[in-house]
Amino acid sequence: MRACKCPNCGSNLNFDDDGREYVFCQFCGTKIDLMDERTIHTEHIYDEARVKNADSIHRIVDIFASPFEDYRRKKAEKEAREAREAEEAREAAKAAQAQSQENMEAFETAFIAGLGWCIRFAKTHRSETLAAIAGLAVLFALFTGSSHISEVKKQKQAESIAASHTAMGEILYPSGAGSSGDYRNTYKKLKDAGFTNVTAEGAGDLFFGILETENDIIEITVDGAPDFEKNTWYPSDTPIVIKYHSFSKETESTIKSGAQTVTQKAQDAVNSAVSSAQSKVSQAVDSATSAISDMNNAQSNSTIVLPTTTRASLMVHSYERAYVHTGADSSQHYWLTSAEDHVACMINTYDKTAYIMPLPSEDFTAGVSISFSSTGYFLQSGNPDKIMFITYGDDSPLAFNATSADKAWAAYGSIQSFYDLRSVHNLDTVPSSGVRSNQNPSHSSTLASSSKTTSSASSSLPAHEPSLDYTPSHKGTNYDDAYCLRYSEYANYCLISYQDKIVRSFTYGNESTESYVGHITGGSKTTGLIVHYNYDSGWDETIQISGSHMILTDGNGNTFTYTLAPLHPVRDIYTDNHYRDIIEN
Repeated sequence: MRACKCPNCGSNLNFDDDGREYVFCQFCGTKIDLMDERTIHTEHIYDEARVKNADSIHRIVDIFASPFEDYRRKKAEKEAREAREAEEAREAAKAAQAQSQENMEAFETAFIAGLGWCIRFAKTHRSETLAAIAGLAVLFALFTGSSHISEVKKQKQAESIAASHTAMGEILYPSGAGSSGDYRNTYKKLKDAGFTNVTAEGAGDLFFGILETENDIIEITVDGAPDFEKNTWYPSDTPIVIKYHSFSKETESTIKSGAQTVTQKAQDAVNSAVSSAQSKVSQAVDSATSAISDMNNAQSNSTIVLPTTTRASLMVHSYERAYVHTGADSSQHYWLTSAEDHVACMINTYDKTAYIMPLPSEDFTAGVSISFSSTGYFLQSGNPDKIMFITYGDDSPLAFNATSADKAWAAYGSIQSFYDLRSVHNLDTVPSSGVRSNQNPSHSSTLASSSKTTSSASSSLPAHEPSLDYTPSHKGTNYDDAYCLRYSEYANYCLISYQDKIVRSFTYGNESTESYVGHITGGSKTTGLIVHYNYDSGWDETIQISGSHMILTDGNGNTFTYTLAPLHPVRDIYTDNHYRDIIEN
């Protein structure tokens, strides 16, 4: 007796060991090939009595060994039969081909001979010509029909063979599954064909990937054999292994490690360059500040010059409290106070300026006034640990939230101009640099404009009203003041030259590239300067200077209040953005 398990439904089957090649499952009807290697696991059941009645140990061995010997014999017979049948099929195909060729040659000879006879016959027997042509047509039809029948038979035979293999669970190895190129293409074609036991193995033989290409096929083995024939039927679960070129894990790790090393070195180089640049910028700023200080000290006029100082002088004090307020263009404004040293420090990132000034007390509940004659600041808070309300001149109080001194000093690194106001007692007097003291947090760099002044004559306001007895000029204008009216997304600017009697107006932030030029024709700063614009039919405007503000009244009587802005940055905005003056009448 023999036993096996159905590969389809898993049922256990028992049957006589009579040398049969296949059985059918009594439960699902599946045909089971007993000669297939997949059925080697079938068990043989033996009668214990046969073993007991064996007359010798050799007989017992024969009882157990005979099934395996029988299997090997039958397998060899099957392989020999299949080889013989294949050889016979090849010989038959050759013979059929030879016979077909012979028949074709014989037919051609007969056809030519018949055609010649028909031509001769047609010449002598015209009446019988039609009969000859009909005979030839019948002959050709018979030949064509015979060939067609033969091809149909071959096709049906091939279909029958394919159906037989398919019923046995075999798959035709696809001719398109090449043994070279990218292994992934071959792998996909084999899987699509129906093979279920396809494995791809990387050889890990590449280091640089120059001589060989990654993923290229090295070898394909079918059931362990590298020499196999395509267009051959194999069981669907036949082991197929595709070996291909690949990088080893050590090589990939080395490449990744090298990339990380290169990246780290690049980052270190960038950090070093940035650090060096920052150091050079800091040195340049300090040198510029020192030069400005020397220039101011060298001036011998009677007007007040804001004394400059160094970056380090503002940081030597111990500041117990720090406050921050967000101003124009998301700029940060910081105040730091020191009760021990009785000083306050103001930092403005918008204009990149910083000031140190005396702090008379820290009684913020009542309010602390830092006054410079009629100009100054007022600090007041009922809870100075959380919030501080600071008033700039005559403006409304601004809320500053408590923050850490570290954050303030972090912003301090971008500051370019430093001023010490502890020795300044009166800021009402106009400094020689044209600086005003009444500041708004959005434009507090008006105190710093002296840091970029190269000539007091070109930037200072004259002590008397400007003369109006000369011809206005557009070229080489030396501006004296700049004013700004800021909106949420853009700003209007006015550049004024009292010497050249020019008022140039332009807008920045809305992609405008045009400017209007007005000419000062009369009036005074106190009562209002008359500015004439010679466009279309022309119109007049008036500008009145009041402290750090410019009040502009347009031709329709509308009033706008501008704030004093840093001269040089505004002039640079106009120059760098290449504004075009609108042509006058």
